[in-house]
Amino acid sequence: MNLETSRLFITPFYLQDTDAWAKIEANLNVRKYIDGRALTKDQAATYVRAQIESYRLHGVGRYAVRL
Repeated sequence: MNLETSRLFITPFYLQDTDAWAKIEANLNVRKYIDGRALTKDQAATYVRAQIESYRLHGVGRYAVRL
């Protein structure tokens, strides 16, 4: 699934997103209302791979929002 608005793109996660996702999830302000703990790069990579696997198995998963 790909969606486009006048300002955003909503796309599946790709393995190339791992570094950017790890940077986002390492920010404690991002994690503040989740569990207050930053994710490691390995944990972020696991998350991205899980989304990719979910697309394959179930046809859905969480998606990336891009400018």
